[in-house]
Order: sequence, then structure tokens, then C-alpha cells
Amino acid sequence: MRLKKTEISPNDLKQRIDDKEDFVLMDVREPEEFEICHINGSILVPFSEFEDHLPDFSREREYVLHCKTGDTSEEALSVLKKKGFLSVKTLEGGIMKWAELIEPRMEKY
Repeated sequence: MRLKKTEISPNDLKQRIDDKEDFVLMDVREPEEFEICHINGSILVPFSEFEDHLPDFSREREYVLHCKTGDTSEEALSVLKKKGFLSVKTLEGGIMKWAELIEPRMEKY
């Protein structure tokens, strides 16, 4: 399956985290989902409150968004693009694909 140009694969994201690259990993799920499992280093910005938090973020930074499977992070990406954010990607398959490929012991829901 080919990635959309706005997606990053779990393996590529893991490499970027391991290389300590400078970007913001943003989890757009709800707090109760974040409690079950999350990717270390991610910040929680629930989609239900997403637009309220946008003034806290620089349009010039790079963002990688993720949710459970990818649908909500696609919506969040669309919001950021409309607001003029320059560099935004979503995690292909969300945290479920991350758990499958990168952290198989991660709790799933």
C-alpha cells in the first residue's frame, strides 16, 4: 500500500524518534484513550478541544499527528492545513498500526 504524501509509516516515525529529530508528535485521541496506551514523547491534544489549543502551536514547527486508526488525525491535519500550518503529517494506521509493527506489547483497545 502506498503512503499518501501526508502520511509517515510507523517504521519511519520510529527512526525519526530514535534519531531525536525535531518535531512535535501530537496525539489527537481523547484522554481515556491516551491512558490506555500512547507513544512515548507524544503530547495529548484531544480532537474535541483541538481548535481551542491551536494558538499554543507554531505554524513553522513540524507536526506528526496520530489517533487510533488514522481517520481523526486526517481531520486534524485538514484543520491545521487550513490554518496555515506548513509541515504536517499523520501516522499511517494510527496507534494500532504502531502497536502492531513497533510495540507489540502495547495495550490495544
